[in-house]
Amino acid sequence: MVSAERDTSAPTSGAAFVFVSTWALLALGAGSKLLQDPGTLWHTLTGERILGGGFPHQDWLSFTFGGHPWIAHQWLGECLMAALHRIGGLDALVVATAGGIALLFAWLHARLVASGVSALWAVLVVALTAVATSHHFHVRPHMLSLFAFAWLYGRLADVDAGRRSLAALWPAPLVFLAWVNAHGAAVGGLATLALFALAWLGAAAVGARSPIRGARAAAAIAALLVACVATVPLTPYGLDTARTWSAILDSQALPRLIIEHASLVRTGSWQVLALAAVYLAALAGASRRDLRATSLVPLVWLALAFDRIRHAPFFAVAAAIALAELLPNARWVEALARRGFRVQGSPGSMPGRRFALGALAAIAAAVIAVGALWARSPDGAPVLARLDKNRWPVELLPALRAAARDAPSGAPILNDMPFGAFVAYETPRLRIFVDDRWELYGDDFMLGYVRAEPSWLDGWVARSGVSLALVQNGSRLQHYLERDGRWSVVATSSAGALYRRASLARTVTAPRRGQQPVR
Repeated sequence: MVSAERDTSAPTSGAAFVFVSTWALLALGAGSKLLQDPGTLWHTLTGERILGGGFPHQDWLSFTFGGHPWIAHQWLGECLMAALHRIGGLDALVVATAGGIALLFAWLHARLVASGVSALWAVLVVALTAVATSHHFHVRPHMLSLFAFAWLYGRLADVDAGRRSLAALWPAPLVFLAWVNAHGAAVGGLATLALFALAWLGAAAVGARSPIRGARAAAAIAALLVACVATVPLTPYGLDTARTWSAILDSQALPRLIIEHASLVRTGSWQVLALAAVYLAALAGASRRDLRATSLVPLVWLALAFDRIRHAPFFAVAAAIALAELLPNARWVEALARRGFRVQGSPGSMPGRRFALGALAAIAAAVIAVGALWARSPDGAPVLARLDKNRWPVELLPALRAAARDAPSGAPILNDMPFGAFVAYETPRLRIFVDDRWELYGDDFMLGYVRAEPSWLDGWVARSGVSLALVQNGSRLQHYLERDGRWSVVATSSAGALYRRASLARTVTAPRRGQQPVR
């Protein structure tokens, strides 16, 4: 017989190992990888603007759509990012994001072990979950959606299994209140809650096992769902937040041009299928008793991931939680055990509040420590999370800043979309051409940018009087500048090139650290 002490310590020690190793890998080994998304920088700038001057209702970053209606529909996540940035710059953002991801995986590992999955198989499932979600490891508000979804699905799974009562779901409206103000994927959380409620009501109607027993419980789950949906307009922008979500989802061009909105097949994110294979095998080996909402709802998210890869993280988390229910009782587990592959372990208890508070305290302490190092840095340069020079034109910063100093405040710059937030972050005097806020620019403008037709670009250049351009190497925008004949190269780097219109500047290579570019 396994003692209670061993039951408690095994999940806790394993979770602690997963937490520390994941955090170290992400923060120390892959910090720059977490800063690959251009949205990181404009989200931070938006948070800074809110903290400094209130909620924006129009664009202030671009010269193309400056003054046009735009709302910060992810304001809560952006304010959190800005607060972290004030403490310790990009390093603090990376440390906090890596810590949150590490805490999520530690929690999943502990949940698997506590359900009776062996420690080795729990590590395997967590590793497959990490692989399936890794393409979304970016410092952006959508990480808060992943954490909120994990909490919601875990709580629903506990109620579904009878470990908790329906009353355990009543914190959900508060979670959704924060979620709808942080990221639009709250819609996915509401859909998941509705799927569970429908499954429970259907099971109760046919006399099957269900957390809903009687009309009073049915009314309670309906009231809970209504309360969660009622949080949608409770934002500084009211229903405009939901309208913005709808505009993003209704875009016809977005899935074709933005990778996170594209299908699993188009993006080639086949690593998701490794976790899907384990989940489907466990589902196929499940008894009829285990075919509940917890084990079946991941099928919905898997199908949605084939449509848009941004749904894959929700599938991965849902599948990992479902596997905690399915693996210990799968019919093929005993066959594997006879061949030396032990899937079952000794069930234990989940790490309690002390573990969670300890992990959060460790994250906070690390953020403060990084902030202290950042404050002592002469130039405030990141220590752990330097921007990748192959992804970002950091080698062009001396030339870009010099050009910004020479230009009047608010001067326009022609740029490729991935560089928009970089320019706004590093040279706030300039007004950018475009970034990745699709809800602001709309399909017509973004398709015009992608096609880079000379007549369309000539119109914007003529109207704005733009004389600077920062473009990616080999992009259509760079080909336009080269063919036009009125643009000269100021400086080049491994990520892109800086051009000036009607200039006699000659082509140079990127300056070495500490050197100024040739002008």
